[in-house]
Amino acid sequence: GGGRAVDACEVIEGRQVTMALRERWIAVFTRLIHDGEIHRDDLKEALHLCGYADLQDSIRLEVVNGLTKYNTLDRDEFLRFVCLYEAGLYRNHRSEFKKFDLDGTGTINAGQLKQLLSRIALNPRACVLEELVNEVVASSSGRIGFRVFERVQERLR
Repeated sequence: GGGRAVDACEVIEGRQVTMALRERWIAVFTRLIHDGEIHRDDLKEALHLCGYADLQDSIRLEVVNGLTKYNTLDRDEFLRFVCLYEAGLYRNHRSEFKKFDLDGTGTINAGQLKQLLSRIALNPRACVLEELVNEVVASSSGRIGFRVFERVQERLR
């Protein structure tokens, strides 16, 4: 007793997805389906309901067009879509982060965080950003690496 059981995982498109997260995505799918499938026009709302604040239309369209030529996705295709969208976001975030890493150290100045977040379509309220920057700076001597940047994004979601 006492310890929490580790959440079981399923691998979808190479990403480990906890059962809790999978169930959340299925609940979103179920909420938005028509005739057993979700329409591609509803995928932006679906991603938002799945917790993605940084909605990138180009990534969404690239992923769905790569998955199917049809206008609807079944449940399994939707789960794959979310994982592939997340992978596309990761690649985009990595690329944008590197643009700010001018000295090639793998870190950026914490003062650049607001501009970087804006470039990836995350625009938190000033007070939230200030709190996050203060937290990051306190633990990183003013420089942050990509892993810390990812944690900041997770906190914003």
